[in-house]
Amino acid sequence: MRSFSTILLALSLIFAISCVLTQKEVDPWLGTISGNRPAEMDITGKCHDEQGSTFFGWGEDYLRQEGNKISGVLGDYNIKGAVSGEVVYLVFLYKNKV
Repeated sequence: MRSFSTILLALSLIFAISCVLTQKEVDPWLGTISGNRPAEMDITGKCHDEQGSTFFGWGEDYLRQEGNKISGVLGDYNIKGAVSGEVVYLVFLYKNKV
């Protein structure tokens, strides 16, 4: 439950500042907010939403982690992110916009 709360808090932070963050600023921002700490976990993986790629579903999703950097796809969104210790920060991009 603590991990879920941490991820939810991180996503809320990203959502709150997404209004002022441009795609060019994503990598520097991720480095700043994560403190460039080494990752203590690997979230590389692939999943498929049971609802498929319908209106309410995400479809097939994957995340790839190299060091503390994350990239991937979640439905129609490209994902960029960072793992700092046991905290994950994700930015969702759609048509090159945060």
